[in-house]
Formats: sequence, structure tokens, C-alpha cells
Amino acid sequence: MRSTPLACVWRRMTLPVAYVLHGPVVLTGAYGDDGRLGALPDKFAAQARIASAAVRETMTSWRSRPPASDEAALAEVLAYVQHDVSSV
Repeated sequence: MRSTPLACVWRRMTLPVAYVLHGPVVLTGAYGDDGRLGALPDKFAAQARIASAAVRETMTSWRSRPPASDEAALAEVLAYVQHDVSSV
């Protein structure tokens, strides 16, 4: 679930609950003129770290206070990620 909220923030849209990126995700920069992938810009790397931390903290809190539904879970985690990422 850690990648989906970041995708939502970067795309400025809420993806459906069923749209979950499973497994490892690799974030890269844009392709250069030489066809090689560039480094992820520092701002985006920082946002990815912040989003991952926000998701981890939110999911940890669910152990004692589980969300009512998948939709509620996504809404809660998106709110925290949007808030935290906006500070970068």
C-alpha cells in the first residue's frame, strides 16, 4: 500500500481502492537524451521517503484502531500522505 498513496498525490487524483501496487516499486528520474534513466530528483526522493513513513505510521496505528473499510483506510492514509508531502 505504500506506493499507491504516493501515486495518488503525484497524479493529483484518488485512485480506486482496487488499484494497489503490489511488490517492490522502483522510482526513477526521466529518460535522458542518451536513452538512459536519470536519477530521481531530490524533491521527489524526499517525498517518497515521507510518504512511506506516513503510510508505515498509519498502518501501525491500525493495529489498535482498524479502519472501518478499505475505502476508509485509503482516505485516511491519503490525508496523511498529502499533508506530509505538501511540506516538501
